[in-house]
Amino acid sequence: MRRKTVSIFVLFIFLSFCSVFAENLSKGGTQSTENRLTLGGGSESGNKIQKPRAPMISTPGQDNPGSPSTPPEFKPGTYVKGGDEGQIPDTKNTVDSALWNQLALMPDSSRFNALISIQLGPDPSSSALQAAGQAETYWSEGRYDQAIDQIKNLELSGEQLNLGIRWKRPKALDAPSWVTNDGRIGTRTDVDKTILDYDAQTGNLFAVLKYRNGSSTFWYWSVNISTDQGKTWQETYEWWARYEFSDVSAVVVDDYLWVGYVRFSDNSGGYMMRFAVADGSEDTSYNTIGYSQVFDKNQPIKEVSLSGNADSTDDRVYYSAILDNSTSLLAMEKESSPAPYVHPVISKVRVEPGSQEEMIEAMETHPKLKAAPLILDDFS
Repeated sequence: MRRKTVSIFVLFIFLSFCSVFAENLSKGGTQSTENRLTLGGGSESGNKIQKPRAPMISTPGQDNPGSPSTPPEFKPGTYVKGGDEGQIPDTKNTVDSALWNQLALMPDSSRFNALISIQLGPDPSSSALQAAGQAETYWSEGRYDQAIDQIKNLELSGEQLNLGIRWKRPKALDAPSWVTNDGRIGTRTDVDKTILDYDAQTGNLFAVLKYRNGSSTFWYWSVNISTDQGKTWQETYEWWARYEFSDVSAVVVDDYLWVGYVRFSDNSGGYMMRFAVADGSEDTSYNTIGYSQVFDKNQPIKEVSLSGNADSTDDRVYYSAILDNSTSLLAMEKESSPAPYVHPVISKVRVEPGSQEEMIEAMETHPKLKAAPLILDDFS
């Protein structure tokens, strides 16, 4: 009897011990699990244990950028795909991809809205000048086929010409909102370069775009204006080339947006045009023919940059260029002069691409470059 009592007592103690051990084991495991969850995160205060944070889920339709649990939503606007309305199709695979053929492919709506100007090469013949003038007249009179025939004959004769398209009514973008808070400048694709500037007198913004037409060998630059602080844009002018020109630049000085660009298939010609800051229209009276040749040194131009003094006397345009033989050129034009003219300054200074501002300063102040200070004195 006594042995039986002792056995029952021992069994009771063993069961109690197991119960306590199991309870402690359960508490210790929970504590260990919670400690593992807070590794690297610390605790909010004292020994308080942090619970794992719930994953951030953005509720559809919410727009609360201030809350970490609801990140801002990306709100796409109306997506615009493809070229401008009436943009000329890619003609890479056609038999004849000359400029005259590009005009022939222009839809009627664009023809009615366009005035053309023809830029010939240096020292054009009298017959070429006459044919170019006749083509421009035919086009303005609506005799498009006759104008195209004249341009075709010019190209077949070997003239290195370019076409300028002046829109009677600036081409507006139908769907200016591409994504929220973005104002799209045209619907051009394959844009290679964008230059922006601002006119303090009118508040108008300007963008000059360099681009190509799809996969073709045709390259363009265009002038675009915004009169509402960049919310909407309109294209006022387009310049055509049947080769890849190396560069284009622009700056606002006085009452004009000045555009410096490169011409000819060997990229040797430095040229300039200007457009009114009031409405972005081409100044067809500039240099009597609407454009000016700055220089042609029979060397490919790698880079051009226009700058001005709009923040001071607002009357000078600087046209700087880097040539393929590492020669730098600087040309200046003073707006208040009786007749617009550009005076080249040649230097053997070696400069790296992108350092035009330093180049201008050096050419104006360096004692060894005697020509530059002399010409600046002549301008004053």
